[in-house]
Amino acid sequence: MIKGHQYRTATFIILLVISVILFLLLLKPFAKPIGVAFIGSILVYPLFKLINRLTRSKTAASSVSILVLLAIFVAPLIFITYEMYKELTELLFILKNNYNADFVNKIVSSVNNLPGAADIISGLNETLQSTASYFASQTFFLIKNMIWFLIEIFVVLITIFFVLRDSSSLLEKTHSLSPFKKEETDHLLNKIKDTIYATVFGVVIVAMVQGLLGGIGFAIIGLQSPVLWGCAMALLAMIPFLGAPVVWFPAFAALLIQGQTMSAVFLFIWGAFVVGLIDNVLRPLIIGGKARLHPLLVFFSAFGGIILLGPVGIFFGPIILSITLVLADFLEKKIKES
Repeated sequence: MIKGHQYRTATFIILLVISVILFLLLLKPFAKPIGVAFIGSILVYPLFKLINRLTRSKTAASSVSILVLLAIFVAPLIFITYEMYKELTELLFILKNNYNADFVNKIVSSVNNLPGAADIISGLNETLQSTASYFASQTFFLIKNMIWFLIEIFVVLITIFFVLRDSSSLLEKTHSLSPFKKEETDHLLNKIKDTIYATVFGVVIVAMVQGLLGGIGFAIIGLQSPVLWGCAMALLAMIPFLGAPVVWFPAFAALLIQGQTMSAVFLFIWGAFVVGLIDNVLRPLIIGGKARLHPLLVFFSAFGGIILLGPVGIFFGPIILSITLVLADFLEKKIKES
């Protein structure tokens, strides 16, 4: 027969599990922005501490940190998103209404010895026209996604504010609930922090600089939609073993085929020696020795994160990898100790 205290304990555990599941379901729509907010909180925490020392007010320090974050990241991000949308709309309009096969025919003439070239071009023409028509019809969904994007930004900012303001109590609660020793918990948190710094500053910032330089190069030679292609270059530069050449090299080849030799040579030099060298020079200066992870593991964690979580997975993939490696290190030490 179940005793009274056993019944109460079992009931408490059942209610706790149900309430936790319901709470997680409530948070599910905002899981990604909340995760991004915690990453942002770690990034601006040094600034928060500095302002807090000056103002002696955590609320004021959190507010100023949010304003700085808005000025540095969010405002340019909204502007770039708007420019990308505008350029993409213009590009799709051109493809849909002014499409002709001149450029494709030049490619055919350069490879006219290939068997089945005419069939390939015919299929390519149909594919490009149908793709342009499809994207042109998705304007409503693009606007809907932009509105949700703005809502997510609001969630990120409000979460960062409270995480910064209540950071001391959150850290204490983390230590009290952690199953590890204090030094092990500190080591795990520091590893997460180092991975975030290495990912954001060593990957994202470098990729943004590469995208900016790539867009400038495209604008100099007069290519259409430099902001769009610069952003595409920045996104691809974040992915290990791909990088900016995936964007600028096809553009270089296209310019060569079109006979624009001077523009092609400029773009090749700009891409290889200006955009390309930034990665080798800037990344070591930014991240130093933080969060050294094997490139193959970073590749799988970043790609897996993108597939599982979308674009934000490029941050969470390496973070999950770091946590896994730290826990494996804890297990190895405990096995040796025993």
